[in-house]
Amino acid sequence: MKNSFVMRSLQVIVFILLPTIMYAPPIPPNPGGTSPVTPIDGGVLFLFIAGISFGVFQIIQLKKKKVI
Repeated sequence: MKNSFVMRSLQVIVFILLPTIMYAPPIPPNPGGTSPVTPIDGGVLFLFIAGISFGVFQIIQLKKKKVI
């Protein structure tokens, strides 16, 4: 019971803070180059967080099945 409360609380905190960390800050103009500077925006960060969340979910499911 306590473990599920902690996990739910952590999920709520992550999803509340996720929009604040998903967007890259504005990039200053490129002073001398001709190629534009592209930020690594929230998409990569979102995929990273989704992958970690899915991995944790799979580990929890395997522990419930007593495989690990």
